[in-house]
Amino acid sequence: ALRSSALTSLVAITRADARPTVESLLKDSEPFPVRAIAVAALSELDLTAAGPAAAKLLVHAIPGDDPAPVIDALLNRQGG
Repeated sequence: ALRSSALTSLVAITRADARPTVESLLKDSEPFPVRAIAVAALSELDLTAAGPAAAKLLVHAIPGDDPAPVIDALLNRQGG
């Protein structure tokens, strides 16, 4: 929850400057929960880019990975 809040705040405060940080957290080397938070944050910055990032994340999900934050973020966006 703390990572999610921190990334959400970063996006809200410094939208343009937040994108490199968000994109760095989308790397396959990051654990699923971190990438899920990053996809949710990306949906705030660029909904068009968030779709493919979400698809890539969800394709590689394993049992126990919680997709709810990603799905919620995409569905709660205007135009989502």
